[in-house]
Amino acid sequence: MSACRWIHREGWSLVEAGLPLGDHASTCLTCRQTLERQRIVARLFERSDEVSGPVRAPVNFEARVWARIAAAEAPRPSWLSRIVWPVFAIAALALLWWLPTAPPAGPLALSTEIRAGGRAHRTRGAAAGDVVIARVNLRTGVELRVYRNDERLASCSTSSPCRRVGGGVVMEFTLPGPGRYRFVAVTAPGPLPASTGQYDLDAAKVAEVGGRMVAADLVEAW
Repeated sequence: MSACRWIHREGWSLVEAGLPLGDHASTCLTCRQTLERQRIVARLFERSDEVSGPVRAPVNFEARVWARIAAAEAPRPSWLSRIVWPVFAIAALALLWWLPTAPPAGPLALSTEIRAGGRAHRTRGAAAGDVVIARVNLRTGVELRVYRNDERLASCSTSSPCRRVGGGVVMEFTLPGPGRYRFVAVTAPGPLPASTGQYDLDAAKVAEVGGRMVAADLVEAW
């Protein structure tokens, strides 16, 4: 709690005028102590004529006085500021922890492999019912998309048909029918732009926000 300044603002002028100090002086210990010290100083000044010879102040007396005055008048932080600032600092750290970070600048790698469905063994290509397993080397800030004949069929990052495995994300996608399939990994420094449904337009939108769009080899299904 800050020291009471009433005696300096009003009390001493009442004393000099010979007026009563009122209730405050009788209830405030700080003001009573200050008033008593000032009365002692006043009596010393009244008796200064009785002192013979020069009077010298102690060494560094003035510096010590001004230091005490500065310490008494320095504003102290309120209880609210002592609580708010630590809470604010903790909230800022938590926010930085949870904010999405930009994808790393290293090479974005995407690979695919075909796992045959319930049909007879084939020596080439893929067929409806086969499962394409796409793997990307990022765990966060990446989305996998599937386009058939350049029209988007599916997209995911952590939910089915995607899941995080090791240091990356894996998608297992069942080919619904014949066509030319593109499996694509998409990243961006911020939020990914919404897909337009068309491969070429999506690639342009990702490039506009400074992102990357990497496609694996085409999968031809019959």
